[in-house]
Amino acid sequence: MLSTVSMRRYWGVIMLSVLVGIYGCGSSTSGPSIDSKAQTSGGAEDSNVVASVSAMTKGDLYYVTFDSNGDAAIDFTGASAGTEYTLMVQSTNQISSSVSIAQSDISMNLADTFDLVLRQKENIHAEDGDLPVARDDTSFSVGKSVGDTRSFISLTNISGTTYETVNAVEKCRDDHIIVYLDSRVPSSDMSDTDIASLCGNFEYAAATEETIIGGPSDVDGDGHVAILITLSVNKMGASGGGIITGYFYSDDLYAYNAGSNPTSNEMEIIYVLAPDPDNEYGAVAISNDFATEQLLTAVVPHELQHAISYNQHVLINGGSSENSWLNEGMSHLMEDVVGFGQENPSRIEGFLNSPGSTSLSPSSSPGLNSRGAEYLFLEYLYEQADDPNGFLAALVDTSNTGKTNIETSFAGADANFDEWSEFMRRWGVALALTDTGISSTAQYQYDPRTWNSTTSHWQGVCVICAAEDGAIRNTTLTGPYMQSLTGSSISLSLSGTATAFYSIASPPTTVTLSGSSSAGLQGVLIRTE
Repeated sequence: MLSTVSMRRYWGVIMLSVLVGIYGCGSSTSGPSIDSKAQTSGGAEDSNVVASVSAMTKGDLYYVTFDSNGDAAIDFTGASAGTEYTLMVQSTNQISSSVSIAQSDISMNLADTFDLVLRQKENIHAEDGDLPVARDDTSFSVGKSVGDTRSFISLTNISGTTYETVNAVEKCRDDHIIVYLDSRVPSSDMSDTDIASLCGNFEYAAATEETIIGGPSDVDGDGHVAILITLSVNKMGASGGGIITGYFYSDDLYAYNAGSNPTSNEMEIIYVLAPDPDNEYGAVAISNDFATEQLLTAVVPHELQHAISYNQHVLINGGSSENSWLNEGMSHLMEDVVGFGQENPSRIEGFLNSPGSTSLSPSSSPGLNSRGAEYLFLEYLYEQADDPNGFLAALVDTSNTGKTNIETSFAGADANFDEWSEFMRRWGVALALTDTGISSTAQYQYDPRTWNSTTSHWQGVCVICAAEDGAIRNTTLTGPYMQSLTGSSISLSLSGTATAFYSIASPPTTVTLSGSSSAGLQGVLIRTE
């Protein structure tokens, strides 16, 4: 996941210059708290849907039907004077409804390309039928208790072509995690108090996440996931001119081989950056506060989801790695579900500012705006599910991937809400109506955000709000960008699986819409005044 100053997890079989996304923050916590969200589905029929525009009152919906050519018309005859509307239009297919596709959707950015390479690398393991290594950790001189030192192999370049041996001290060991600190990090940059707080947060996140969606593999038989806080990750960022916050690397689950797999530590491990306030190792100075309060606690649940997903999709169920867009969306959702989702509002903002050019399910690796869309989409389904946590578990414990996985795992009781296009349609309406006060129908609203007193962060979604995501981000969300209708026709130009919004005031008698026959277009008119 990327921005101009941020980077994400990487290994390379080709030389690439990459930027990756920034994750989370947190405070000291203890013990999992797993409160399934209440069911909010509106029942067996879509609510507030009327048969004609003239019959609409405030908050009502009218479904816009496109013909086989991708064209539609909305008849406003009989509409009351002074009425106002929001028109939501979606492309439900991956193919763009115009020849103009947003750069983020075709993965022109090398960070997105590299993330796709990583997914492909995981699938190579799945196709080859490789088995994870099972070993006794004494062969790698693994420390057995707090205070012991052991060595790791860690990448130092985003192309995956250079790596180094890192000596690290075991700082804490809990039921689910062991935390190691790079010996090069001075206590002035990360104190024992900092480590103790992080250990509590990491254990809380891992315990909560594994209870909901299952566990990662255990190829070394020690029953833990290692978390290595290392300046090697800072070096990786420097090699691409940005920040890498952390990564999970599936090659660590397979046997070390000096020729074909020279960086494997033969264990479950998540690599995360270290504070580097004097900028000795990275491209950007990383203060202690920025690392401990803004980044590290969210990157761990994010990358742990990747590790769990790989284990259950590939090693247990014999399938392929989850599609990149859904894999990333799940990781961003798990940040929020465990209570460390404070980085998500900035991703949401990027999507809401350009929804029509942002693909929900890009065929390549998703950029930051798509990740915002994916998180919002999955959070909406999570809230609407009969069994929210069961829905998340089903998405991971399967060999299904992508849209099929979504449809199969949701398994709601509503026959009108069990297909991809239906999920997209109601979600799009929820984006338009949440926080507006126009409608209170549960089908078309996100649940109100809740304050997690354990992690001291908000959980859930707001669409129009001050996000309260920390002084560094300080994000303000103003809802989805809406184009104003200035005539009687709209020529639709959407990326595949994108959603566009139009505001219509004092409409003409008829508004015509023209798009692409291959886009799978659908629309909803919402009366807002």
